[in-house]
Amino acid sequence: RVLVCAPSNVAADLLCERLASVRIPKNSMLRLNARKRDPKSILSKSVEDFCAIRSNGSYTVPESEILLDYRIIISTCISAGFLVSRELTSFFTHILVDEAGQAFVPETFVPLSLADSNTKIILAGDSKQLGPLVRSREGLHWKLDCSLLEHL
Repeated sequence: RVLVCAPSNVAADLLCERLASVRIPKNSMLRLNARKRDPKSILSKSVEDFCAIRSNGSYTVPESEILLDYRIIISTCISAGFLVSRELTSFFTHILVDEAGQAFVPETFVPLSLADSNTKIILAGDSKQLGPLVRSREGLHWKLDCSLLEHL
């Protein structure tokens, strides 16, 4: 069971699109979206096929027993909080955070909070490229412009 996260919807959609291209069955992978995300913001039909969508066109977060059926769940780092609220700690064997060099430390800890001592964690990205963009003085004071990759 694999959780794949990225700091943005665009990055998470791209990961989903690439995994879909290797013919992963639709009942094995879920692209988890925030309920308030505009469905028009998804630019690829192949990504849309992996989303949980209500009859009114809005996104939904499946119940825990349904989530347990997926082998791969893709979301933004923040939307992984839905999985935390569903108490899926210790469910994932692997957690991958892509573009971890661009993610804020607090948002990176959301998916990592689902890990237990047996979970393999992969932080992928380049800490020498674009880092987290912080516009507030308070955030800069607390070093929020430094990613977890940089801290490590």
